[in-house]
Amino acid sequence: MRLADFPIDDIREYRKKEVHANAFRRPEKYRLLTDLAVNEPFIRKEKRK
Repeated sequence: MRLADFPIDDIREYRKKEVHANAFRRPEKYRLLTDLAVNEPFIRKEKRK
């Protein structure tokens, strides 16, 4: 797996100037993207560790 550089400071600066700023951010939804839980039908005995 390769990890990319993520210029968070640049993104924050852009949001300060950008027309929509934080109007459409939905941090409550981010949890879904980072959740490690595996639910049916995706549970597999042969999963990678």
